[in-house]
Amino acid sequence: MTQKILIGCLAAIIALIGTIIKASSDANIAAIKAATDDAIAKEKIAMQHKILLESKFKDSKRQIQKKDSTARINGIITMGELLAESAGKQWSIVEILSEFIHVKSVARKNLNIKLENRKEAKEEIIAAINILKRRDPNKDNENQKDVSNRIVKLAKSNLYETDFGDAHFPNADFSDSDLTNISFEKADLTGSFFRRSYLTGAGFDQADLTGADLGGADLRGADLSRSKSLLNANLKPTFRTSILRH
Repeated sequence: MTQKILIGCLAAIIALIGTIIKASSDANIAAIKAATDDAIAKEKIAMQHKILLESKFKDSKRQIQKKDSTARINGIITMGELLAESAGKQWSIVEILSEFIHVKSVARKNLNIKLENRKEAKEEIIAAINILKRRDPNKDNENQKDVSNRIVKLAKSNLYETDFGDAHFPNADFSDSDLTNISFEKADLTGSFFRRSYLTGAGFDQADLTGADLGGADLRGADLSRSKSLLNANLKPTFRTSILRH
């Protein structure tokens, strides 16, 4: 009798252990499934976001190529939104807007173009510059394999009387450009090129010109005395500016 009771108890214990193991296994399976489903859901959301960003990027490129100035401005604004939303798109946007600014700057000085169109070009240049001023150079390298030629190309541009204040433009190329009366207040211009450019009346208050190349530039009326740094800068312009304090 005692033996039967012991066998019955043992069977009950074994059954209980089996139930516990099964419950634990079911719980683990459920947890793994939930985690997998969550990961898949997040991946789908990320993929959808990437698709939306790509679509937005392509649409903005189409807009800035349209004949209507309002459409072009809207395209520039959209690129500004993408600059904040996608670090991986930043350098592409910088290249596109730099080329856009250069093309429009040439049109701005073309007397064969209607005055109204030249005014539109100026407004579009200002809009594009305001977007580029938000650039974070530290994000230029994200998702990029070759970062050896990260230069903002604005050479041979007519950017006179524009505002680049607070802009982050290290290693930018402004060579052979008309930068008359331009403002670079508090701008980061480290390692930038201004060779043979017209910088008459330009303002450099608190601008960082460390390692900048101003060789052959016309600096008459420009004030470099209040710049943040001129360390290792090439200061052999064609025309001298005021006495430097650095």
